Amino acid sequence: MRGKFSTPTPMKIEKSFVPKVIENPVVMRGKFLTPMKIEDSFTTKIFVKEDTYYHVEVNNSSNGLNWLKCQHQSSLYDGLTWTISTESAICGFAGNTSRIAAACEDSTVHILDLKGRYVLPPFLISSLPTKFCLCGAYLLVVTVKATVHVWDIHLNKSIIKSESILPLLHYAKSETVHVFHATVLPNGAPLVVLPTGKQFLFNFDMQTWVSITEPPKSNPTLGNLRTLVDSAQTDLLLTNKVKALKTGNSITDIKLRLASAVELRKGPDVQKTLIILAKALASKGFKRELHILCEDLLGPTHSSAIISQSWSPQLAGVDKRKVLREILNALLADLKWQDFYLEFDELLQLVENLNGKHPNGGQNGVEERRSFVTP
Repeated sequence: MRGKFSTPTPMKIEKSFVPKVIENPVVMRGKFLTPMKIEDSFTTKIFVKEDTYYHVEVNNSSNGLNWLKCQHQSSLYDGLTWTISTESAICGFAGNTSRIAAACEDSTVHILDLKGRYVLPPFLISSLPTKFCLCGAYLLVVTVKATVHVWDIHLNKSIIKSESILPLLHYAKSETVHVFHATVLPNGAPLVVLPTGKQFLFNFDMQTWVSITEPPKSNPTLGNLRTLVDSAQTDLLLTNKVKALKTGNSITDIKLRLASAVELRKGPDVQKTLIILAKALASKGFKRELHILCEDLLGPTHSSAIISQSWSPQLAGVDKRKVLREILNALLADLKWQDFYLEFDELLQLVENLNGKHPNGGQNGVEERRSFVTP
């Protein structure tokens, strides 16, 4: 008996979704950041002390003779004068109290000490520089291909290699994309400032760029970052921030400023911003949030407070309980916070008696960095 077979139903193959790739505008337009360039010659004065300096002259000749000349005052190295020549035109220069650095158009970098001695052979960077600076022991280069390099030129080692800033340039909001300013913090972390006033700091632990919120211009006690971005555009940006403080966004703005101060390890700014935050919460009647803030500053109040491993008495070098005492004193002026004051004043006195004004306790004295930094 012949069997009857049905035609198998073909399997339905689903097409996988392929997301559309949106190119970075800098790459999409086929443009690079503007390279540094010294047309013919360049002269500058570098101060070693308040009244002691050296002159540096850079000359790029049309006949291919490119040189850098350093001339000291008579009080420094007996007025030593020295010169080096380079195969390619010099496009960038930086100097400080111990090193002189020159970048050339063939992507080489020359590092010398103040006596004109090479501290290491010339080395190559990935592309031409658009920013080039010496910050203490660190050399920072931002290339035209939007990558950041940082070296410790005293220890001759790389700190950051080819870290892209392309995501940052989305904030540029201009056809002419460029980096307004770049520098290096004492811990080796690069800080990049855009023409809009946006600031980004590289976080070594997270291996990414974090947005740094600058304190408003009207409060000169909260940091000095605005000297890095002293332009008309930045002034406008900061004016808008001052206006924002008068709106419902003020709490978030203060918290962002606090997070930035903690990230930058600016202890005085952390202390003042915590007090400002507490006052803002009190003025808006946010009792529960203010209570939590004060609890975090107070820490554990039981007998094991001295050896607590989950709480540190410091934040960016700031004594939390000292800040709490300042907050309580500020609240005392308002009668409606009297019970609140009495509650924490009693607890704070109890803890201070237990800990003997608590030395740098916590877990092996390690400072806490995570509290108080979330909006």
